[in-house]
Amino acid sequence: MADRLTDAELTVLGLLAERPRHGYDLDRTVEERGMRQWTSLGSSSIYYLLDKLVARGLVERDPAPAGSRRSVHRLTATGHRITEEQSLDALDTPSPVRGRVLIGIANSRELTSPAVQERLRRRLGSLRAQLEELDRRSREQEPLPSQAAALFDYGRAMLLADAAWTEDLLR
Repeated sequence: MADRLTDAELTVLGLLAERPRHGYDLDRTVEERGMRQWTSLGSSSIYYLLDKLVARGLVERDPAPAGSRRSVHRLTATGHRITEEQSLDALDTPSPVRGRVLIGIANSRELTSPAVQERLRRRLGSLRAQLEELDRRSREQEPLPSQAAALFDYGRAMLLADAAWTEDLLR
């Protein structure tokens, strides 16, 4: 198998596997689907990644039409193959949990202290707000392709589990 792609690279390749896109379209899709919640893919990094993927021969760039600055990018045959291989690999590779909250818990002397309890209540409020935002984004984009619906479902399940865990800490 080729060198392992970063999560951000594989995400960009996956979006290009759906259809050829220009950088702005990629950025808009990442934002609309809430992908920034689970992969570090900022607006400026998309263009850097596109250049990197072109250099690796996984993506080709069509010249921008006259009067436009937007070049369209598409997967090469190698890009399609690598995207499929590494996407399948990602399905059976559990990701380690690295939530910053775990550091806060580990460094707290007493979970029942007023300061810790207040921060956990604030956390719970933030999780609920994120859940509302996720649900709103999902509704706005209906009907969703099955893989996009699965991404929203996963995000929802993770937020619900995190909220339930936080509620347990508050008891």
